[in-house]
Amino acid sequence: MKTNIKSKFLLPLLLVTFSFSNYVFAEQGILKTITLDKEPVQIAINQKLNKIYITHKNDDSVTVIDGNTDTVETTFTINGGPNGIAINKKNNRIYVVAEDENRLRIVNSTDNSIIRSITVDSSPIAVAINSRSGKAYVINSESDTVSVIDSRAKKVTRRISVGDNPVDLAIDEGDEQIYVINQDSDDIYAIDGDNDNITATASLEDRPHSIVFNSSNGKCYISDQADNKIFTAELDNGLFSTTIKIDDFSGG
Repeated sequence: MKTNIKSKFLLPLLLVTFSFSNYVFAEQGILKTITLDKEPVQIAINQKLNKIYITHKNDDSVTVIDGNTDTVETTFTINGGPNGIAINKKNNRIYVVAEDENRLRIVNSTDNSIIRSITVDSSPIAVAINSRSGKAYVINSESDTVSVIDSRAKKVTRRISVGDNPVDLAIDEGDEQIYVINQDSDDIYAIDGDNDNITATASLEDRPHSIVFNSSNGKCYISDQADNKIFTAELDNGLFSTTIKIDDFSGG
């Protein structure tokens, strides 16, 4: 049985924390704490509208934060255990995966109404959008697949088999590459965004947990939960090179 430990919530760049129940996530230099009544799971930012969206899987809802005032603007319902969330930069639409119902919900940011609900594979936990191609990529942790959704046609156009228990993904829009890390097979896959074929794979260390892509240097930064490490992966001519970046990161 696979264990889904997916949770990305710290956002130090905002200099804001969100508290819930009796817990407060705080970093040095925090300016303000925004109190939420529900357990947050994942977070996305619409930079054009200056809004922050936070999913609450156990409550079937999404909270909207006004970035101008750092206050809760509203909350809207997303049934089916909302988990991963992303923003389409071209049309401001919100993409939310409903893990318990194996669906991708597309939401209108104007009134927070659901435009379309698309069936994907088992246990979708994260979504990322390539604003240049108009494709959304959903990782399905139980199915070991990535669902490719044409955001214009609003339907699944491809199902890509990846490693064991994919947990996160990142997109390099410049080179049209999608990177997927797989926690139980300890590896990373590169997918060509032009044809959605797998172009490269590489082994990682034990239990990779999250990934981000840095467009400034063309590198992926990957957290390793088991060994308390952050390391980099870079794709060059169809081959991966990996380098340990930070060792013995005891901060958890």
